Amino acid sequence: MDGRTAEPTSTDTPGMHPEISSSSARRLVREAATQEPLRADAGIARAGAASLDATIACGLGLLTASRLPVESSLIRWLIAVAVFLAYYALQEACWGRTLFKALLGLRVVADTGLRASVGQVLVRTLLRLVEANPVVLGFMPGAVAILVSRSNQRIGDRLAGTLVIRSRPSR
Repeated sequence: MDGRTAEPTSTDTPGMHPEISSSSARRLVREAATQEPLRADAGIARAGAASLDATIACGLGLLTASRLPVESSLIRWLIAVAVFLAYYALQEACWGRTLFKALLGLRVVADTGLRASVGQVLVRTLLRLVEANPVVLGFMPGAVAILVSRSNQRIGDRLAGTLVIRSRPSR
């Protein structure tokens, strides 16, 4: 502390979230204004992205586990599952979408329309073990949840407070 007073910042503004600067807030408002109205997408694009992403995630998990110098099959399975989950968690936390969600024009957002938090992404990712697990139950629990949900959400989306929406194409 050198005795100088700090100039007020946008984080000092009453009512402003301390982690959001005014430039970030303006960017969020601009993004929201240019997006299609918030709506969930349970169509063919979501099913296609889910199938293609699961194929890649499973393949990466199995390939990684098979290349490790580990003799325990339990450890190999745990590593395969960790890589499977990391495929989704890392992409959705960093970019709000997986490879095939991006290619098919979908993204994951918080149910407020803002970017999903890391915590929200982790909740929806961990619930894939139950509802979108290609090895144990297939995609039936997640598919049924999407079909009966008014907002087309799987169980992980409901518990995490997220939606999968169609992105506006880039211009």
